[in-house]
Amino acid sequence: MNIKFKELKELENNRFISNEDKRIACKRFLSNFSKQNPFSNEDDHMRSYAKKKLHIGKIIIQILYLEHSPIASA
Repeated sequence: MNIKFKELKELENNRFISNEDKRIACKRFLSNFSKQNPFSNEDDHMRSYAKKKLHIGKIIIQILYLEHSPIASA
């Protein structure tokens, strides 16, 4: 899990990766590591990071949609 989390963070920091691909990576990470590992205290932190990134991505999409909607242009 730690290796995949490190890869996720590197992907998040890469400005050449689309926001959609970053969103997909967060979803995949959460799906692959949905269960708590009883031998690790870091699982919740890693899942929380991915969930926050997904939430931020949704907000950005909503803002972009509103900025380009006909109502915003009026």
